[in-house]
Amino acid sequence: MARKQRDSSKRIPELTISPQLKQEVDALVQATYKTNVRHWSPTITREFYVPIGEVGEIRVLHVKPKQPKNTAPVLFIPGFGVIQEEFNDLYEALQEDIEFYYIETREKTSSKIKRRKTKLTLSEKAKDIQTVIDFLNLSQKDFLLVGTCWGSSVVLTGLYEKTLTAPRILLFDPAFELAFSKFIVNISILLPTFMVSLLKRIFKFFALMGMKEKRQKERTSAFIDNAVVWKWKRAAYQNRKLNLFKILPAIEKELFIVNGSNDRFHNQEIYPMEAKALPHGRFFYLEVDESKRERMMAAVIREFALGTQVQPVPLVMQKFEKNLKREENLAF
Repeated sequence: MARKQRDSSKRIPELTISPQLKQEVDALVQATYKTNVRHWSPTITREFYVPIGEVGEIRVLHVKPKQPKNTAPVLFIPGFGVIQEEFNDLYEALQEDIEFYYIETREKTSSKIKRRKTKLTLSEKAKDIQTVIDFLNLSQKDFLLVGTCWGSSVVLTGLYEKTLTAPRILLFDPAFELAFSKFIVNISILLPTFMVSLLKRIFKFFALMGMKEKRQKERTSAFIDNAVVWKWKRAAYQNRKLNLFKILPAIEKELFIVNGSNDRFHNQEIYPMEAKALPHGRFFYLEVDESKRERMMAAVIREFALGTQVQPVPLVMQKFEKNLKREENLAF
């Protein structure tokens, strides 16, 4: 994907953390563990579909605890093609007292969209998110929009093209380019869908080959197993030329970028660079093992969800913010 991670002894300043702060991160993560949780329980989780014009509709899950502590809901946009079960840890951490919407973009297995001529670009997905915001009657209200990986890229594209607005935005590990091999993407678009389906096992083998991070390996495996091939082919091909660094300098809104772990598909050295490329980007680093990435995300989301537009960065989070030096030249 991107550049190779440097030796841990030569980490850039934005990716360092003191022993004391690391203990505080561990405590935040530990607090996300709950017992006797029924994931995506229908008692507090409602499934519904939102129309996205003539092409079809996308699925939204609304998790509303009996006594939510946040007055402004969270709208969460997951990464490319992932399924809800990959965020069981996040659900577990938030389900007691944080109201949130889990929005599945149009390339997901769950979407009910027309196959013929339907675009699966970031631009169209960003418009879909605004459609959901309008559908929920939130366009004139306070809420926290959260993206992770590809979901973050959707948000950034919408901000750049001015098709998406939100009062507060929190982004984890924005994907600056397509993570998949461009060779595989270009080859797959030329092959009939049934043939790509037959070759899924081979694609899966090469995607997982040499991957050391157990949790990311599980995510990737689940994504490939559940992928609707025609959606994956089209989404990957139509977004193959993505380079976020070309649009970030034009986005004026204050944005919060968060990272804590590193794996094959999430090169963490990119994220402080993205924050620097944004005129008003701010970067927060909470180091965790890759297996606890979703729990760290949930802990951060909780704190920001309980914040307000007046004080968007919670006191608990302020100590994890890094000072960014923007004089560095970003060559992409």
